[in-house]
Amino acid sequence: WKVIAAPESNVLNGQGFNIADPSLGGHVVWSDPEVSGSWNSSIINSDERSNYVRSNSNNDWQWVIGFHNQRAAKINSFKWRKPISSGENKTFEKVSVSIAKESPTGPWESIGAYDLSSIENTIELEQSVWARYVKFSIDGIKQSESTYLPNTIRIFEHPNDDNYRSIL
Repeated sequence: WKVIAAPESNVLNGQGFNIADPSLGGHVVWSDPEVSGSWNSSIINSDERSNYVRSNSNNDWQWVIGFHNQRAAKINSFKWRKPISSGENKTFEKVSVSIAKESPTGPWESIGAYDLSSIENTIELEQSVWARYVKFSIDGIKQSESTYLPNTIRIFEHPNDDNYRSIL
């Protein structure tokens, strides 16, 4: 084998990898309600068009995203991009984010609720957190209500430094 870069190399100019990216092993573990047969394409792949979905109940909507080989990573920010083509149609206005270090079913630790008022919303954490799974929850959904899903959810890993190495 051959070393092609030193571990402390900063190939992303101080920003960590988007570890929710399907090409880097990111995947939707589960969602409620089930979004479609191609969850990765509709929620975490920016090349796909956002889905318009209708609720069959008054339950909260939730998505759990996992990383390459179910590894735990140190996370420092998220990006939630609303669909540009939504026009007058409903999009989510607020999201609650929780992390789990053990299992895609929890136990969950809340890291905050965030406003989604812009087309692209960046959520910078005050302090990086370790997570194996990240859950995004939307409450206040009404039965038969149709809503656009996010165009893209990105989860950024803490950048490489002397104390942290990427999970990739």
